[in-house]
Amino acid sequence: MIINQKLCSFDKNTGSLFLDFRECLGDQDSFFKLNSWKSGCKTLRYEKHKWVDYPLDLQIIPNELNKLENNHPIAQFVSNIPTSYVNVLSNFSAYQTSLLNILSRYPHSADILTDFPLLLWLSVPELITLHEQKAIEILRGSYTELLRLVLGYGSKSLLKTLRKINEFQYEQADHSLLCQVLTNNKIVDMFRHKDQIVWTRLKLYIREQKLLKYKSIQNWICGYFECNNSDTRSFKKLIHKAAISGRAMNIAGYERIIMQSQTIQHVERLLERWRNRDNNDKSKFLIEKYGDMLQEPPYPGNINIIPIQTISLLTDEGRRMENCVGGLYYHILNGIYYVYRVIYPQRATLLLEKDESGKYAIRQFKLARNADPSQESWRVVKEWISQFEM
Repeated sequence: MIINQKLCSFDKNTGSLFLDFRECLGDQDSFFKLNSWKSGCKTLRYEKHKWVDYPLDLQIIPNELNKLENNHPIAQFVSNIPTSYVNVLSNFSAYQTSLLNILSRYPHSADILTDFPLLLWLSVPELITLHEQKAIEILRGSYTELLRLVLGYGSKSLLKTLRKINEFQYEQADHSLLCQVLTNNKIVDMFRHKDQIVWTRLKLYIREQKLLKYKSIQNWICGYFECNNSDTRSFKKLIHKAAISGRAMNIAGYERIIMQSQTIQHVERLLERWRNRDNNDKSKFLIEKYGDMLQEPPYPGNINIIPIQTISLLTDEGRRMENCVGGLYYHILNGIYYVYRVIYPQRATLLLEKDESGKYAIRQFKLARNADPSQESWRVVKEWISQFEM
């Protein structure tokens, strides 16, 4: 956050920063002062013609600090703070002013900021409430004692887990989420032996803890692989589909197999393999019962849009394109659907559905793995089908 220059001013004599929000907020009590670095960076509010202590959390040091002109009040205020502190604090969007106060009052906190910034940031709400002598005692003590101040307990093992967290965002909401994680023994046990924990990924699953039991999600959170299909909703659907296929195929221990799969891509391939086996079995049964040929296509194809006229080719289309058309045998045999293989402009699968008038319209048009086709592909397909809609 960069405060408008019109709302702040810098006193060169005292080194204090003044923030005047009275006019923009319409509140006469919204006039604040942040004492200089040498004076402890205490925040105060102007009340009844005098300055009084007033805890205020502001992001004074922005990431875009280098974009400020040298004469900007915030730039002038920050210039008096040690550069090493500024570089670290610019990453924090919460507890900046409180940390400045702690750093200026307690020199020992500077070592913690350099060595273990996340631990110091985590302890801010408790540190600012302590009597000065007690705060000094805690900051001079072990990291375990500092963690105990935050959580009520601490251990070297828990500190090691905390050190493994990266991509932390230092936002207000992240403080309570991190405390929630550290006090959950099940989550800590899952990740204590991992090399790293990517916070931006873990926080997505904190409220979906049932999904954390899957090895693929644990490994994704630890940054072992990348995947576009990793949000909680998509993963839930994937797990549900894999479980249905495993159960339908009578796969022994299918739930354990899904849970132990090492990556999300492995789960996707597992689903594909089980579906293909199921479709192949159904295909063989139907060919034996009805023969391989399907009904005549409702509309003739062309060089780019080719009707799929056998059960064998339908099964092959589902396998090649990694979609569910291989399981639509009965709908096609009953004349409800018909499937075409699209070759150009993009390789795709076209599914037509019979409407109440007896004509066929586009039900679905997808690339491999149900990706969306380009506008050009849609244009080609719509031009082709329009000739039969007269």
